Amino acid sequence: MRYFVEAAVNRHPAQSLEKCFEANLQRKLRSRQLTTPPGYFFCHRVTFTPTRLLLEGPNITQSNRVIRDFKGYEDFFLRVSFRDEDRLQYRWTRDVNGLHLLQTRVGQTLKQGFDLAGRHFDFLAYSQSALKAHTVWFVSPFYHKEREQWVTAGSIRNSLGDFRKDILYPSRYGARIALAFTSTDPSIKIHKDRWSEIPDIKDRGVVFTDGVGTISQELSDMIWTVLCQNYGVRGGNVVQPSAYQIRFLGYKGIVCVDQQLKGIYMCLRESMKKFDVPGKVYADIEIAGVFNKPKTANLNRPLVMVLEDRGAASQAFLDLQEDAVSKTRRVGESAEMFASLLETYNLCGDFRLADILRRLGTLGLGLNPEVTPFFAQLRSCATNHVLRYLKYRARIPIPDSHKLVGVADIGPDYIKKGYENVYCLPPGRIFGENTQTIYTASTYAPIPACIQNSSDEEPKWIRGMCIVSRSPVVHPGDVQRAYAIGKPPADKLCLFSHLRNVVVFPSQGARSLPNSLAGGDLDGDLYEVIQYEPFLIPEHYDPAGYLPAKPFSLGRPSTIEDVFYTVLFLSSVLSHSKDGTLDKDCIKLAELHTQAVDYPKNGNKVDTHDLPRELIAFKPDWHAVERSVHHNTDYYESPRALGHLYRNITLEKIPDYPSTAEEYLNDPITKLLHPLVQNQLRGHKCQTDRDWMNTVYMGYREELTYMSTTYSLSKSPLREEQLVAGIILENCSSEVHKKDRVYAMKESLRFLVRDTREELFGIGDLSTDSDKEVRKKMACGWDVWVYSHENAAKNPTAERFGSRSFGLIALGHVLDCLVRLGSLHSQ
Repeated sequence: MRYFVEAAVNRHPAQSLEKCFEANLQRKLRSRQLTTPPGYFFCHRVTFTPTRLLLEGPNITQSNRVIRDFKGYEDFFLRVSFRDEDRLQYRWTRDVNGLHLLQTRVGQTLKQGFDLAGRHFDFLAYSQSALKAHTVWFVSPFYHKEREQWVTAGSIRNSLGDFRKDILYPSRYGARIALAFTSTDPSIKIHKDRWSEIPDIKDRGVVFTDGVGTISQELSDMIWTVLCQNYGVRGGNVVQPSAYQIRFLGYKGIVCVDQQLKGIYMCLRESMKKFDVPGKVYADIEIAGVFNKPKTANLNRPLVMVLEDRGAASQAFLDLQEDAVSKTRRVGESAEMFASLLETYNLCGDFRLADILRRLGTLGLGLNPEVTPFFAQLRSCATNHVLRYLKYRARIPIPDSHKLVGVADIGPDYIKKGYENVYCLPPGRIFGENTQTIYTASTYAPIPACIQNSSDEEPKWIRGMCIVSRSPVVHPGDVQRAYAIGKPPADKLCLFSHLRNVVVFPSQGARSLPNSLAGGDLDGDLYEVIQYEPFLIPEHYDPAGYLPAKPFSLGRPSTIEDVFYTVLFLSSVLSHSKDGTLDKDCIKLAELHTQAVDYPKNGNKVDTHDLPRELIAFKPDWHAVERSVHHNTDYYESPRALGHLYRNITLEKIPDYPSTAEEYLNDPITKLLHPLVQNQLRGHKCQTDRDWMNTVYMGYREELTYMSTTYSLSKSPLREEQLVAGIILENCSSEVHKKDRVYAMKESLRFLVRDTREELFGIGDLSTDSDKEVRKKMACGWDVWVYSHENAAKNPTAERFGSRSFGLIALGHVLDCLVRLGSLHSQ
């Protein structure tokens, strides 16, 4: 059906819809079918607007515990979203009563379900992340042949676990059910004798291990092996994670490697347990996240405001921005600069363009538009995308800084066990404004952090003064100074000395440092560790008191209808002040923000009448959304750092680099690589079947065309270079909606490229193949590369869509083979 919609729009006037549908059906039956790796499935989606019902898919989607439990019955599950007519989230001011719309359009659908394609669908549940986007799961009752029983929404929820502990609290009840619907990757099953629950590390009532447990090295190795096999992790120098974010029975959080644990074993904290799942002998360790490399720490609008209010100079932000803009605009100077930009902003990763550029650069190939027009178009799209983020989001990379998952020092555990000579992080202390303390390195909370990228031969221990934050910051005290201790002493038993790409927090003291940072914990939260000198603010500000709120109770067992109200009453608030984040009303908003964030868990919703009135009648210019036209009377020129950053960048129109058939037939990359390839293929007489190549290409092009129309934010399809880069350049007033569409597009594209690569060159690792096998695969890759150029040369410009990116898949493979055979140096 998803292809029929596009075919119906573009059909010949004389062709009826029935004939169009039949022709489209027969074509799809003849074409190859995409496959999904473990942990993914093709999901149908429905969007309810105030007046319409929009259908989409099936699109590839990461699965969860429930979907995997009903393998083969995925068509009975639907992702359902509630949106406005423009597909953006519902928004209205406090003066508008939107309750009627919620109770009728949304509430009735949740309570009564709906009929679609001859099936009735009932509300099932939601995940916490999807709930923020007003997206939930529905299911149609079905008969399970193997289990010989009917499966309904109620039976699924009842099978998930024992929720009696939270049944009086509807929001918490819904949040517990939501854990089973978290998108995860399957890894391995372990026996009940291979794990245990252990107490948290506490000191004077403060929990320091909130959400973090441990795992043995052997079990970590097993999990990583499965993930590499399932998702094709490449390269022997990829850093194995020291920590995983997991879902396991009724537990959630992080497990990090404890080398003192022997064999196959896992220890889960009391704080990780959210509900009981009785009767399970074997259970899956579900992976919600891996941390095998440090993330880039970026500025963002809230962080800029807090740092400025805490004493950072405006010029420091402008200097960083100007440096980022300069590097972005100069990417045409060399292949290395272009490749670095792609890696910094995570662009073109599925096509491995950064590797391709570096390898071509070693052969002396330049990036002039006249030489490589498609690369020039990709470069222009990437440049425009980065400049937009710098302008509209203030997403500026921070030097000497990293974004790392937080874990706890487990040294106190081993001291209690009787171990001697154990190194423990000393207590971190947080001081008030009136404290007469001289601030030295020993004054601040000590935090060890060790980073290692795949290209690093040795890990690097961070040492020196730093600031630590957790985004989004909403309170001036959400940024705290700390001291990175560097490499721990070698003459003591240090339980975190082997950990990579994590930041370790002390497990003793008067207060948990993660909790002081926007109410963070250790169940998967990421923390910015910033050592950039201009941002090392000297002033201290007390952190907010993030005390747990008592959950709203009904005084009776909750039903699923009570959970509906969690979906109905989600809201968010914004305000502005001339005094910035230090304004008393902004402090009040920070408290209400925390309450709103925790509403899905505790049911204490924000009353809009408690919100401060707009502090300024107009919005600052930096708050303008990505639109080409604005009413000047709606915005004022902000004197704050964000205003200067916004006005400092002028976006330019993306130039077009038209290409001709002659340019494809005289392609400089082909001329450059031809002698290297032929030198390796001497005596190799195998020729790839062109009909087969054409079949693979047509299937690839059809999927790519579907993506270009499905994920576009306008009526115009996305261009091929945007898909390759993994970006959407169209303007959108909602950053959240655009981010969701980009994520869905990249997920679909990732598996299209993976499936196409495996279809063309098979599954395997070149490092383990014989030279003969590598040459055979390289011959196929070269034939595909030549085919893609010949196909582009003989077709009009409009029909070249897909040819160039199809060729990129082959080009990357050919270069891999040349490196493997020694004809090209690895980069």
